[in-house]
Amino acid sequence: MKFKIEAEVRLDKTINKSDIKRGQKRLVEVVREKSDPYVPWLTGELKNTAKTTDDMIIYNATNGAKTSYARKQYVGNRGMGREGVNRGGKRGSRWTERMWEENKEEILEEIKNVLLGGD
Repeated sequence: MKFKIEAEVRLDKTINKSDIKRGQKRLVEVVREKSDPYVPWLTGELKNTAKTTDDMIIYNATNGAKTSYARKQYVGNRGMGREGVNRGGKRGSRWTERMWEENKEEILEEIKNVLLGGD
């Protein structure tokens, strides 16, 4: 499953390829960090197995099965677990999308700073 974030950032400075790669990598890292409080949590395996590459987050929780159960949780989690959305918390399905709605301005500001050489 892929979740794509699109944002238009208008800058007065010319940005080279290495700046863009650095910005992309930092975007993925920030989205993973900010999504952590939204990821369903029963044993912690799902949120604790998240890894980042330069352009994606991979959740590889298997709980002993052959394949990851991340997709099933992303689409169908009912938010009834520890800190779940139906118990007053943030954890539940579509965690990245919900995190983005609450944090997009802050994230975009950070990435803009990375692209402009601030970080």
